Formats: sequence, structure tokens, C-alpha cells
Amino acid sequence: MFRRKRNNLFRRLWRCRASKIVNDPTNSDHDTARSPSSQLQSPSASINSESINNFLLKKFNDEQLKRTVYSLLKSISIKQLENLVKCIESRGGIKSNCIVTTSKVQIRHSDGTTMDVKFHVLLSCLFRWPDMIGEDYELKRLATCTTCIENDLDEITGTTPAPSDLHLVCINPHHYSRINLQESVPSPYVIYQLNDLPCDSTEADSSNPSISFDSAGKSFDDHSSYSSICKASFDSSWCAIAYWEFRERVGRIFDVKSSTVNIFQQLPEGEGFWLGALNRDGVSGNISNTDSNHCDSRVFHRIGYGLQLSREDDSVWIYNRSEHPLYVNSPLYNKNIQSTHNTEVKKVQPGYSLKVFNYARVDIPQQIRPYVGPRYPYSIRISFVKGWGRNYTRQFITSCPCWLEILLNVSH
Repeated sequence: MFRRKRNNLFRRLWRCRASKIVNDPTNSDHDTARSPSSQLQSPSASINSESINNFLLKKFNDEQLKRTVYSLLKSISIKQLENLVKCIESRGGIKSNCIVTTSKVQIRHSDGTTMDVKFHVLLSCLFRWPDMIGEDYELKRLATCTTCIENDLDEITGTTPAPSDLHLVCINPHHYSRINLQESVPSPYVIYQLNDLPCDSTEADSSNPSISFDSAGKSFDDHSSYSSICKASFDSSWCAIAYWEFRERVGRIFDVKSSTVNIFQQLPEGEGFWLGALNRDGVSGNISNTDSNHCDSRVFHRIGYGLQLSREDDSVWIYNRSEHPLYVNSPLYNKNIQSTHNTEVKKVQPGYSLKVFNYARVDIPQQIRPYVGPRYPYSIRISFVKGWGRNYTRQFITSCPCWLEILLNVSH
């Protein structure tokens, strides 16, 4: 009976295999960059090496590879296999436990050749990213993976610690993300004076020099600062999140107290900032172009699983859980410039993580000053699906249909 159940689970798992490299179709609309330099390349594209997946395809036919992986997965229990199947079938949309087993496995071919590979890297290649080179440095363990502390592995597995030469690791592919190897971190942050703050498109519009908002979420013309919002939110949270559609903020400020939060439009299972629960009726009433309203709805429904925001040690990371790119601007990548046209925007592909803030790289003031105007210096702005900046037709994020503003409490 147990063997039949394991076989059925494995068949379900194998049907989810990512055997092809699928091109991202999200840029088929008018969200085309003006320069190829704005496109974030896959890290493996710059390395002259073949992926594990291609190597396996050369050595094994499909049936041989299937039997090999089936044999390797015998090291985990049926309960763990069932957990793995559900997680992969949902594309990481449900909460899943760690699946802990031996880190390294050996793949043996009938001709006698063998290949040592890390188990979690192999499964990530087979079920998520077939273009991976197969190196551990291509992956980042997500903050929600509970095996990040190796000393606690015996508590997770309920077994005695393994010998030192048998390192244990979580092999759940959806407990990892890819990380862009080509990112370079510029010099430390620049804290602008009040009269030097770089402003967004709100200042580009002479009829509306600055936009602020009250706690209820409606926009109004005022020169009020962020200080009242930050003061209320930062008493007990490390950041606050505002959701915007074009130039209108939707809903109230969402305070984040836990180290990790999901921001999503729809999710099979989980909790966090659910954008689908916001009252979006009449949000785009100030947008005269009806096509923009239609685009707003289309982009909103593409948010899907959204993103995961996490504070890890002295850094803040975002993980793109959706099927479409994210476009990110943060103080970590802003240069010492005063022009909004030079705002640095990073493209984050689905399944990738990006560090967006580093507390160690900023001189935290003793007291946050009341910054006047539409720009809070410790803010991260993220647009779903649509890019903006000097390489795009949208020069400002307020031209994007759906975007987030994350206000960090740097003194928390």
C-alpha cells in the first residue's frame, strides 16, 4: 500500500517537472525598455557552462532520469514526499514544511560515470529553473525556511544529528530563490537635505507640486510631511506599506511587525497584506484615459502571488513570488544625483530575490527629521509588471498602474 502511494505521489511530482525554459511573455505589451541595458539578465547567461538539466538530458533518457530521481527521493518519508508534491503543484502558493535530508547525492550512469550534486540544487533545476548551472551560490534560502540554523536540524527532523560528513539541508525547491549574481552595490546612502530631496513625478506636474495623503488613504494637495504617518506606524513596526494605483493610494497603511510578510492579490494559502481585500472602487476616477483604467485592472490581476518582504539580520530582501517581473527602486541603488530621470530601477524576474536595503550602510540619525515633500528618504518603491525610469516610456512610478511604497523604520 505504501509503495503504491509513493509511486502515485512521484507520478504527480514528475508531471510538474520544468523541462523547458519558457520565455517571459510579460513584456509583449507597451512596457518595452528603451535600452537593452535595463533588462536584467539571468546570472547563468553570463557563465560559459551548461546547466545540470542539459547534462542530465545528455546522459539519461527521460525514463532513466525518472528512475534515478525516484531512487534518490526514497531517502525522504511518504509524508515529506506528499508535502513536496503539494508545494510544487501549487507553485509555492501554500505553506510548506522543510524537507530535510542529506545535502549531497551521487547520480550514477550505466556507463559508470558519476556526478556529485547537492540535492536541493538538483530539485531546483528539475522543478523550477532548468537553466541553472547547478551551483549553490545561485540560490538564496528564503527567510521562511526554518533550516537556516543548522543546529536545529535535529529538532526539525526528530532524529539524532548526522555525522559531520553528512550535512543536512532542506531540499524543498520553493524554500529557495535565485539571486542575481551581477548586482553591484554602490557607495553608502546619501541623506539629502530638505531642499535637495529628489522628488518623483508629483513635482514634475506644476499644477500639483506635491502629493501627500491622510491616514484614510485619499490623496490631497498639501505640503504635509510623512512624519505623522511614520510616527504612528513606527511605534511598533519595522516598516509600513502603502499600495498605490497611479497617483491614488488605496486603503490604509499596512504596518509590518513580523520579520516576513507576503503581499499578494491572490494566494491559495497564507497571510499578509491581501491587496484583493482593498476597496478599489473609484480609485482611478482621476484618470481621464479609459484605457488606463482597463490597464489598471489587467495589471492588478497579474499581481497573483505577489512578493515576499523580509528583514534578515541587517538587510531587507524582496522575493518575487509572482509570474511577472517587479521593478524596484531603493536607497541601496540610488546614486548621489538630484535628477528624477536618473533614478535607478532594478528589474526582478519571477523566482528571484533582491536585497533592497542594508542597515549597515547607512548612518542612522538619532531622530528621524520631518522630511517635507512627497519623498521619504528610507522608502522602497516597487511596481508590479510595469517598469518606469529613464529606460521606459513611464518616467515616474506614479504612471504605473499598481505599485507599493515601503517606508522603513531605520531606527527600529
